[in-house]
Amino acid sequence: MFVMMPKYQLIYSVILSVGLASFCLNNATHLNISAQASELTTLVVRASSGAAYKFVASSSELARATVKTHTPWTEGVQEFSGVPLKTLLAAAGIDEKTARQSMLKARALNDYEVEIPAQDAYDYDVLVADQMNGSAMPVTEFGPFWIVYPRDEKPELQDSRFDHRWAWQLSELLIE
Repeated sequence: MFVMMPKYQLIYSVILSVGLASFCLNNATHLNISAQASELTTLVVRASSGAAYKFVASSSELARATVKTHTPWTEGVQEFSGVPLKTLLAAAGIDEKTARQSMLKARALNDYEVEIPAQDAYDYDVLVADQMNGSAMPVTEFGPFWIVYPRDEKPELQDSRFDHRWAWQLSELLIE
């Protein structure tokens, strides 16, 4: 289990509450709660061509990887498990040459968006994590998906320029 730094707990709780309320209001047209729940465990990766790949949390159809690293939002080393971002891009039909010249727009459940150079997937072995410390990540604990950079392995990633790229509560990746 991870431990969130105390100074972030209140801020995170407020942001999460507002984000979840917004998500629920924006998705009020769903016919049932189970449809909403299934969407919370699915990450959609969309290519500019219109092709899409749906990655389901804890799915075993793609090769998985593990990263142990510190984060700016938790205390101590955390172990993340998920699918390498470059693997998800390939599953969505994006070849490496095209990806290296593209930007990704990562969109979270609370409508947070950040642009990430797709080249990061190859240069830094970025992970799309769906587990932390051996457990699935609920929405209240950064889940269901979190973009994770291996900060401890690559000192250049221990820079605030990369921190905003750690999109948690990830729901969609768009390749532009």
